[in-house]
Amino acid sequence: MGGVLISLLAGELMEIVYGPSMADAGPVLQWLSWTIPGEFALAFLVTALVAWGRERLMLIFSGGALLLNAVLNMLVIPEAGIIGAAQVKIVCYIIVVTAAAVAVRGTAFTERLSNILHGRGT
Repeated sequence: MGGVLISLLAGELMEIVYGPSMADAGPVLQWLSWTIPGEFALAFLVTALVAWGRERLMLIFSGGALLLNAVLNMLVIPEAGIIGAAQVKIVCYIIVVTAAAVAVRGTAFTERLSNILHGRGT
């Protein structure tokens, strides 16, 4: 919900916080606000992986995301500029969060969480 609100008010927020000269950066904030859910999901999933002693897997995901982000930015930025870079960030979050979610799927924790969410007890 917060990301949607930030996206809708991006230009105004930039102007209020940074002054009229930064109002043109609103479209960048609009795109970047859509990374907020991914950041929260990734923080949760990475914390779970580390807690379960799967740091190596977490590092592989992080390194892969870094490499993917760098390659896509080299391809996209010359044509799309900073807006393209913000869009690449969203794509990278989708891929990394999906990979991390698959990595924790089927664990005892996710089974218990699923049971709780579906009202099947603990």
